Formats: sequence, C-alpha cells, structure tokens
Amino acid sequence: MPTRPALPDSAQVRRAFDRAAPTYERSAWVAREVELRMADKLQYLKVAPKRVLDAGSGAGSAHGLLRARYPVADIVELDLSLAMLRRARSQRRLGERLSALRRGPARHWVCADFARVPLRNGAVDMVWSNLALAWSPEPLATLGELHRVLAPGGALMFSFLGFTTLNIYSEVGLITLVGLVSKNGILIVQFANELQERGRDKLAAVIEASETRLRPILMTTAATVVGHFPLVLAKGPGAGARNSIGIMLVSGMIIGTVFTLFVVPSIYMLVARKHVADTADESLGTADREPVEVGA
Repeated sequence: MPTRPALPDSAQVRRAFDRAAPTYERSAWVAREVELRMADKLQYLKVAPKRVLDAGSGAGSAHGLLRARYPVADIVELDLSLAMLRRARSQRRLGERLSALRRGPARHWVCADFARVPLRNGAVDMVWSNLALAWSPEPLATLGELHRVLAPGGALMFSFLGFTTLNIYSEVGLITLVGLVSKNGILIVQFANELQERGRDKLAAVIEASETRLRPILMTTAATVVGHFPLVLAKGPGAGARNSIGIMLVSGMIIGTVFTLFVVPSIYMLVARKHVADTADESLGTADREPVEVGA
C-alpha cells in the first residue's frame, strides 16, 4: 500500500534550528533573498496594520524591513526555536532599546508552535511568514490558527519554495501548452501512420517521421520559448500574472518538446497498431480509371 509522505516533527525542527541559531544568518541567503522580494510586494497591500505577526521569524532578519514599512506597528515575532528568538533579541540595536523605554512601537517574542498560536482571535492585522509554513507538521491546523488570529480585513503574506502558483493565469498558459504540445505529437504520429501505409514497418516509420518533423517541432518550440521568455523576467505591477503565464509556457514547452521527441516515439512503438493500405480500394480506384472499350 502507498505510504503517506512523512511530515516534519516539531521536536526535530526545534532542535535543528536551535543548533543552527548561532550561524543562521550566514547560511540563510535563500531566505534573505525571498524576504527582500516579499518586502517589495508590501507596497501593493492597502493595509495599515497596528500589529504584525511574523510567523517563523527566526533570528529576526525581517524585523528591519517590516519596521521600515510600518513604523508605528507592534511586531510579534513567533518561532518554534527559543534559541532563534534569543538571538533575535540579543541583536537589538540601541535605538530600538531606547524606543522600547519611551513606550514606542513594541516588539514581542513568542516561542510557540504555528498550530497553537497563543494569541486571541483577531489579534493581528497582518501575518508575515517567510519559508516557514512548510516546517509545520499540521498544515491545516496552522492555516486555521493564522486565520483565527487575523483580524477581519487583514492581510496574509507568505512565501514558499517554487517559481509560481497554479492560478488562473498559469491555467490559461496550461491550456495553450496542451494545444501546442499535442500538435507536435500529432505531427509525428500522423506522418508515421502514412509511412506505414506506404509499406514501411512500424520502427522505420516512426524514426523517419521523427526525423522529418524535427524541424517544424523545434521551430514551434523556439518561437514559443523566445516569444514568452520576456514574461518570465517581467517586473513591476502585474508582474505576477505575466510571470505565471511565461513560466508555464516556457518551462512546459521545453519539457513537452523533450517528451514529444523521445517519449512519443517509444509509446507509438508500444501501443500503435499497424497501418496497411487498403489494396481493395486501390484496385477498385484503378479499375474505375481504366478506359473501357465500347463496341461498335
């Protein structure tokens, strides 16, 4: 029987991040890059939160970005690793310590599991989470908890390891991709069937069909990839929609072309039936075309 994929264990995750806390900033360059990209998207959120929850705050690297964007908001940093929170607290700057003495915007540290957030309902106006939700062993409970503590009209902003999501724009690209890739496969299969009817055996027919149709297939692939690659590099407002379509078409067309050239001929050899020309119809057509002698 198929086994379900193992989910992270909270105790193991806590121990791993406790050990990594002293040197985490030096090795977390991927998280830092994603964090900067998330910060660029904050300008599109039309909210002015009074309290922000940083779920999976780690060593507090996102605090500076969040404070710069929301200077009067209280920031609650939530993490499963106590060592990470202690490191974040020890790295506070002098200005931040003085601000706390003047009763300025507060910064809190909470050590808890994502699935059991010790905050009241609607306690925060925004939830920020950078590459942290995947570490939760209870993803549904985690999302339910974040929904519970998020106030009505609040914002949830999180990241994941991947290029894009399966949204309406990528689905449009997927529909286009299905037509393009299937057309390439039809080019090979249809021509291979015609060659069999001309007397070729199945192997020789599919090899010749693949060689003959190679150029139009590559031309279609090149035109699609080159034409849509600028969408992958798009920046600014609306870039997410263009990125989704571009990534879907460019990556899908490359993968689909490889499958068309190598997998389709193999499948053809396994499942395609033999095509033989109908000799009866041909002889009948020849007889119809022969001149008929008419007696005087």
